Amino acid sequence: MASSQQPGPGALRDQGLFEQAMRHAAIGMALVTAEGVFLEVNAALCRMLGRDEATLRQLLLRDITHPDDLAESLHLVGEILSGSREPFQREKRYVHADGHLIWGQVSVSCLRRGAECLFIVQIVDISEARRQRLALAEQEQQVRLLAENAADVVSRLDQALHTDPLTGLASRAAILSRINAALTRRDRQGVTALLSIGIDRLSAVNHALTHQAGDQLLASVAERLVQALEQPELAARGTGDTFIVLLDPLETAEQAGAIAERLRLAVKGTITYGGQAIEPSVSIGVAIAPPAPEESPTSQVAPAFPAMEGVTADELLRDATLAMRKATSQGRDRFAFSDPHLAVSARKRLVLQEELRGALENGELESWFMPLVTLSGGQLHGYEALVRWRRPDGALEQPDAFLPIARSAGLAREIDLLVLGRSIAALAQLPAGLCVSANLSADTLSQGGLVEQVGKWLSQAGVSPQRLHLEITETALLNLEPRVTATIQELSELGVRWVVDDFGTGFSSISHLRDLPIHGLKLDRSFSEGLRHGDQKSVRLAQALGGLAEGLGLETVAEGIEAAEEAASLRDLGWRCGQGYHFGRAAPLSHWQSSPPPEGRYLPGAARPGPAIGAATLQAPASRSSWALAVTDNVPVGLFALRLPPAGPPELQFVSRRWLEMVQLEREQVMGDPTLLLSRLDPRDRRGLIRLWRRHAHLDQPLSWEGRLQGDGENSWVLVEASPLQQADGSRIWQGVMSDITARKRQELHLRRLLDEAPIAIAIQELREDDPRITFVNQQFVRSLGYDLTTIPHLSDWARLAYPDPGQRERVFQAWDNSLARARQSDGVIEPLEARITTGDGRERDALFSAVLLGDEMVISVLDITSLRQTERELAAARASLADSALAITAAIPVGTYTMVQPPDGGLASFSFMSDRFLQICGLEREAAAADPLQAFACVHPDDYDAWVQLNVETFERKKPFYGECRVVAEGEVRWISAESVPRDLPDGSTVWEGVLIDITAQKEALLQLEKERTLLNTA
Repeated sequence: MASSQQPGPGALRDQGLFEQAMRHAAIGMALVTAEGVFLEVNAALCRMLGRDEATLRQLLLRDITHPDDLAESLHLVGEILSGSREPFQREKRYVHADGHLIWGQVSVSCLRRGAECLFIVQIVDISEARRQRLALAEQEQQVRLLAENAADVVSRLDQALHTDPLTGLASRAAILSRINAALTRRDRQGVTALLSIGIDRLSAVNHALTHQAGDQLLASVAERLVQALEQPELAARGTGDTFIVLLDPLETAEQAGAIAERLRLAVKGTITYGGQAIEPSVSIGVAIAPPAPEESPTSQVAPAFPAMEGVTADELLRDATLAMRKATSQGRDRFAFSDPHLAVSARKRLVLQEELRGALENGELESWFMPLVTLSGGQLHGYEALVRWRRPDGALEQPDAFLPIARSAGLAREIDLLVLGRSIAALAQLPAGLCVSANLSADTLSQGGLVEQVGKWLSQAGVSPQRLHLEITETALLNLEPRVTATIQELSELGVRWVVDDFGTGFSSISHLRDLPIHGLKLDRSFSEGLRHGDQKSVRLAQALGGLAEGLGLETVAEGIEAAEEAASLRDLGWRCGQGYHFGRAAPLSHWQSSPPPEGRYLPGAARPGPAIGAATLQAPASRSSWALAVTDNVPVGLFALRLPPAGPPELQFVSRRWLEMVQLEREQVMGDPTLLLSRLDPRDRRGLIRLWRRHAHLDQPLSWEGRLQGDGENSWVLVEASPLQQADGSRIWQGVMSDITARKRQELHLRRLLDEAPIAIAIQELREDDPRITFVNQQFVRSLGYDLTTIPHLSDWARLAYPDPGQRERVFQAWDNSLARARQSDGVIEPLEARITTGDGRERDALFSAVLLGDEMVISVLDITSLRQTERELAAARASLADSALAITAAIPVGTYTMVQPPDGGLASFSFMSDRFLQICGLEREAAAADPLQAFACVHPDDYDAWVQLNVETFERKKPFYGECRVVAEGEVRWISAESVPRDLPDGSTVWEGVLIDITAQKEALLQLEKERTLLNTA
């Protein structure tokens, strides 16, 4: 870390460092107006509240404050504004984006600028510390209750074990409670489904192979159900031979049928008992509760269940049970809906899904090709590859009928690759000037191996990669994962062309056209339909989108063209190619090879009568470039294109109206002499831009530059971004954007003034030297740590004073250097590091350091967490005291109690607590059992040993509630015991097992005596 005395805001070279320092502080910080408007928020506050910066800027401080705390907050703020109160600290509640509450220690101070008051708000998340305090109070209460009534401990432990001891699943009562909670949740959306699962012929197994075999069958089926469920905690043991599964929420009722089928298949597989094979199967009943009426008044599911509005858990379970009995009566090993209409729909979906799998295996999916034609002359440009399903009976299925099923069944990638492979093979059979387009889904792009596979196919076919065009829908661009973006980039580097399909229908950012290697746009067919009906909005949008594409140098294709007039109109609107029924419907490649599309006959002649676009009227442009000007002149940034010929001066090819406004030049002037732009640059920035331009032009790399433009009044700040595009004649065209960032720069200057008043310690150090200089520390750094630039001008000075112990100093800096190395390889943010430091006045404090790398400098924030760590130490001491008290109390309980801790890696668990009664029952010594937990098995009777060990191993692996009985031998005497325990996960990944051990010898002997008496009575 580093720090310094504050030299005043003007000493910092990079004004953006101040904003970054605040944004990367380890605690939540914000700058707020007196009205509660967020002016600045940092990343820590965004993470704490679960909202991004843009969302917070649209909210007021009161919007994230708990309603019960709002009145006090407004009162305190009013006192500060009136001058009757100094800065204050309070514990307050805030509302996370997902609705849960966050407890924060908030500090509020006022920065006055004349009559204006801005509030610096600093929030530390103390939710965990508060939870620990409450947990400690609860533990104290439990210990008091335990001391008052120790005899009730066993009954309370029994009540805590809300699980079925045989299967480890939740009990029927527990799942009914969860079902009621799901049904009564006010924000419930979608549908809630309940499955009643009955094991077929369980009674026959009980009668033929004993009840123990039936128990094993129940346990095995339960385990298989749990493994097949995405949320195993929603499964429970019903009554007798049944299980209950809650599915909530689901988008459609048909999904419940798909899950029921998956569970039906999951339980299959031979189970062996005593050498006898058991083939399990289940019958499943499905009952559906519709969405809450007030939340989904237009739901498509609710009308199918008019009698189920306000359904209760018991009623839903009743309907599921009746449906399960119906499935049993229909022949077992199947599922049935309580509503017949849903049963038919779900069955059709499953049948179609299985038929589609078979179609892939049997080669029933065909690739058809639709022509792409140039709109200027009607020449064939290429084809789009589309999929068709040829049924065994010859019927042809269109994609809309089966592709949605394929996506939900996980078959989309297989179909995409099938069509893609055939597209590349088709390229090898087509003339070299034609291209083929193939569609890819985001799911296909997100999986590995695609780049290698495409490269292999292209190489085998001997096809140029530029002829392969891959289409991705505009909607798919909304949520691109980094892996998908990387795949798109790698395929582009291979030479493949990317086209955005259905353009104009989604909400993707135009930035995708800048940031991704997009080569073309495909206008959605809805625009062609709009032109057909004379819709003026469709005309204007098609015109604007065509101009945008031309301005960006993108290829264009219009879909859905059904008439020559539509083709001519779209041509005049700037679209280069088209496809649709007018040019030819999709057909097998062999059809087009034998009957290629005739060229030139699809477009109307000049004398063709009739309006071009139905009732729409449109004046023809003088040139296609005028459409680009019409669009680009209305965007809020300046656009330009500069040509650098192999020899000679640069030439401006295009500048937008906004660009001319920013540089305050006339179009004729600057187009004739581009060097006039230099006269508008601030002399302080002119030389830097020239050097930067020369370097990037030489390296052929994109350029980004911030600088000042001279104006008639005050100077303005602009950001210039440009990228080179290689031309066939050896020249390069630099396409760029100029953005006005004056407001942002003013904000940075404002932040620069505020940084020195920030309530968190902040320092800046250089990174370029062996002993880096500390260039800045703010007032809070000096106040809290006692160092300024005169005492710690270099990092070595800070190290010597803050860490006087050489050993500690070496450990801290080794950890810091490791984090710094990782940050340089990733996003530049250094992981928080905790260390104990010595302040300038000799005090020892606990501090949390965080930092961000910015070029050759590092901005560091320091948070004093001494109070938090002291509280944690006090809590630990209190827990230890409570543990001693609990140990004394458990000695009076007539059962053995114990606690075991299993490490996160799933290794051997160890005892953390054993009561005296537990040791007495097992015949163990405390020290020996603590050192070797396996000694707890040494007392198990030899005849029960193997089964007891196996039961424990399986329980620890599954981390499910445990119940078992066995015999033990202690001090030469054989005793019967029962053991019960429940697991509880800890935040560090370890698992705590809390259990009881009960001597049941008396009960066993009584049962044995009763059995003997029954035998004597039967004999008599």
